[in-house]
Amino acid sequence: MDLVFNTARAAVAAAFCSQVLGHPLGEMGRHEKDAMLKGLGIDVDALEIPDYRTELIHVRVRTLCDFYDKLNSALDQVLEDSGMELQTRESAR
Repeated sequence: MDLVFNTARAAVAAAFCSQVLGHPLGEMGRHEKDAMLKGLGIDVDALEIPDYRTELIHVRVRTLCDFYDKLNSALDQVLEDSGMELQTRESAR
């Protein structure tokens, strides 16, 4: 689970660097890229793919969304099996 979130954060960081800062990770040297990612809270030592390009951003965020959907489905199944309800702030009103 940590890997899924870390790679998604790195993908979003890559988009941030490119679109907001105007300095794509692909144009940075290895040390500069690692420093930028670390500064944005990314565990660069745990990344599966150290080179983030625009096409990988969509793949990594999609992986996170798929993971979230599976996690949510598993939670729904646990709640159903246990006969419990999940109460949120909105449903408590």
